[in-house]
Amino acid sequence: MSGTLLRSAWRRLPRGFRQDLFARLTERLVSPVSATERDPAVLSAPVTVVGALRAPTGLGQAARLALHALREAGVPFAAIDITARLSQPETEPVFEAPAAREGPGTLLVYAVPPNGANALAAVPREIRAGKRLAAGWVCETEALPPLWARQARLYHALTAPTRFAAEGIALATGRPVRVIGHPVLAEPLPPAAPAIAGGRRLVGAVLDVASSGDRKNVEALIETIRHLLARSNDVAFRLKIKDAGAEPALARALAELLRSAPDRIAVAEAAASRAETIAFIDGLDLLLSLARAEGFGLPYAEAIMRGVPVAAARWSGPAEFLTDENGVALPFRLVAIRDRSGLYAPAMGRWAEIDPGAAAEAVLRALEAPPRPRPPTPPLFTGRFFVDTLLGPP
Repeated sequence: MSGTLLRSAWRRLPRGFRQDLFARLTERLVSPVSATERDPAVLSAPVTVVGALRAPTGLGQAARLALHALREAGVPFAAIDITARLSQPETEPVFEAPAAREGPGTLLVYAVPPNGANALAAVPREIRAGKRLAAGWVCETEALPPLWARQARLYHALTAPTRFAAEGIALATGRPVRVIGHPVLAEPLPPAAPAIAGGRRLVGAVLDVASSGDRKNVEALIETIRHLLARSNDVAFRLKIKDAGAEPALARALAELLRSAPDRIAVAEAAASRAETIAFIDGLDLLLSLARAEGFGLPYAEAIMRGVPVAAARWSGPAEFLTDENGVALPFRLVAIRDRSGLYAPAMGRWAEIDPGAAAEAVLRALEAPPRPRPPTPPLFTGRFFVDTLLGPP
């Protein structure tokens, strides 16, 4: 059977089954850590960060932010790039960091199950030896599949960027999870460009359809944009869409939306560089998300950091840093998870259901309100919080 046919047959298998099988195969490549060495595990420098450092993904950016925070704090660090190992696109430059060395310290691995074992196996055994292994995990749901508990046994310590994610991981693994945040303020960036007066107000949205169109709630976002187009001629939209073809029906709906108002809707490059991503955010008057759940919500944090308000449901991870000062609360109700992609199962808990008409009303009210003073940045975003909670007492 050819490689193409094998890949096609593999993709036809249920998504959850594929993930569990891949996890079990890669778990054979590494050994669990001794139960007596697990929590409370003391983590120490030097810290070697392992992640998809060249990928335009949330976990890739999380790993880069960890390196920025460690450098900013003067903590000895090193980096191991596993972008190719995780089959991620390479859009970012190589992060200038010391090479990993043998000896004691901490290995902080940004790869969630089913890749928890795969990422560890990418690190040479002599580098892993003698180090504390810490998982940099995030999840979007209240409950998780059994493979998370299995892969947790490969690590001395578990971390997550929000209390919401930490609680889900702790429930699944029976282990304590420390909240270390994503230190978005540690990344060296130019100051935000001043807003240009006049013209339509620009609303942006960031979509990764491959991570489940139902979780990102693309259909409701499209309907909300239709409401806004019909109710105001003073609003325009810019969409940053990744992997729209992952769900053909959503791709067709997005294409129809673009055709309906080509003068008021533009699409930005999905696999953009960091500079292009920040420029995208800087050009917005408001970032809009109809997502039903997020583990952290990195685009939300980036928008807040750049002084752009965020309209989203205050549920899951973002609820820990979205406020009336930095955002617009979209009304929602909690419902049982229903995900047509098969990535999320009903047993994984609840997520937010947002009414598109009510969301459009909230956005219009926010755009018509007087400008607000820039709010303070949440402590969760700082490099100091990250380093203190990572290397502090367990």
